[in-house]
Amino acid sequence: MTACPDPKLLAKWKEEQREISSEVVVLPDPDESSSDSPFSTVSGLSDYRCLGKVGHKDSLYGGLDVSFPNEGEDDMPSVAVYVVLRGDEVVYQDSLSFKLTLPYVSSYLAFREIEPYVNLVNKQTTIRPDITPAVILVDGNGLLHVRRAGIACFVGVKTGIPTIGVGKNF
Repeated sequence: MTACPDPKLLAKWKEEQREISSEVVVLPDPDESSSDSPFSTVSGLSDYRCLGKVGHKDSLYGGLDVSFPNEGEDDMPSVAVYVVLRGDEVVYQDSLSFKLTLPYVSSYLAFREIEPYVNLVNKQTTIRPDITPAVILVDGNGLLHVRRAGIACFVGVKTGIPTIGVGKNF
């Protein structure tokens, strides 16, 4: 695996990020007084919201993450994992092994992980559309990205399912 893609490829990726960013739909904040809202205010923290309001135990939530081999283990596959939860019950899980073909390049994570993520979600929505989650939590940033096009935005735009990026840093 090479250290860094050539500048022409990075320019192409940057343009694709701009396109993805332009397709992102940001939903309005929910009306917490509505009984249909899956959100509730975190006790004592009026600016924060959490999923899983009491009374929404039947809501479905998805999660995506990927695990990479340790440095020096390039012959080992990476594994992407997708789960769908109803409350604390796993109602669907799948994983996909794949070979890394791109190095990690800061701000371009989506190009390394998007294909297995989309394949996993599309498989679930094809074979079990009845358990398509209301939202998918994605390990990685969404709008909190230098071009407002983190991996969570890519997953949302490409699958049509709302996403929340869960980034560890920016």
